[in-house]
Amino acid sequence: MPTGTLNITANIGGNSFISSVKKTADHPNPYIVPLPVGTLEASYAQTDVDTCVVTLTAEHGLSSGVYDAFWTEDGVKKIAVGCTGTLSTNDMTLDVPLSQDNFPVADPGDMVICEQVIINTTIDGDAVKMYAISPVFADQTETSDCSIDFHDVSHNQITTIRITANEADTWWVDGGAANPMTGAPITHCHASNQSTAQAATLKILVLEDSTP
Repeated sequence: MPTGTLNITANIGGNSFISSVKKTADHPNPYIVPLPVGTLEASYAQTDVDTCVVTLTAEHGLSSGVYDAFWTEDGVKKIAVGCTGTLSTNDMTLDVPLSQDNFPVADPGDMVICEQVIINTTIDGDAVKMYAISPVFADQTETSDCSIDFHDVSHNQITTIRITANEADTWWVDGGAANPMTGAPITHCHASNQSTAQAATLKILVLEDSTP
C-alpha cells in the first residue's frame, strides 16, 4: 500500500530532535500546479470596506476575473480572497464576496493582486490520512505568501490556508489536531501567489484511505 512520510527536524534553544511520521493508505492524491506572479498596485483607493479600486501600471496584462488581494496594515498581514475583479483600462475594481479582512481606508502601498488559479480536485477529506502542502520557490529567500482555498461542488468553502514561501502546512490522522479537510468532498481549489518577482510551484500532496 502507498506510504506517506513526514520528516520533522526541530532545534529550539540548542535542544533538538528528529522524528518521522508514516501513514499507509489506499492511494496518493498529488496536485502539482504552477502559480504565476502577482501584480503590485501603482495606487489604491477604498470605496467601502468591501470594495476598492487598485490602479495598475500600464501594460499590466491583466483582465477581469477572480482575484486575491494581499497587503499589510501596521505590520499585520491581510488578505481578501475570491474578489470579483472588474478591469477598466488600468483600474481594477475589487469586490469581496465574503466577510474577511476589510479593505484599508488608506493606501497600504504594498497591495498585490493575483488572479486565482483553479485546480480541479477529487479530495475526500474524510478519507485523508495525511497531507502536506507547500508553495515551492526557486529562491529560498522569498518571503511572500500563497493562498489556497478549498471548495466543494456547491462552492462552499471547506478550508482556506495561507502559507509563506517554501514553508509547509501538514496534517496526519491521530496527530492530535482536527482534520481541516473534513466535510463534503473537495472538488476544486483556488490558489494565488503574492510574490511579484517569482512564480511558485504549489504542491498539494494528499494520502487517502477510501477503505479503512
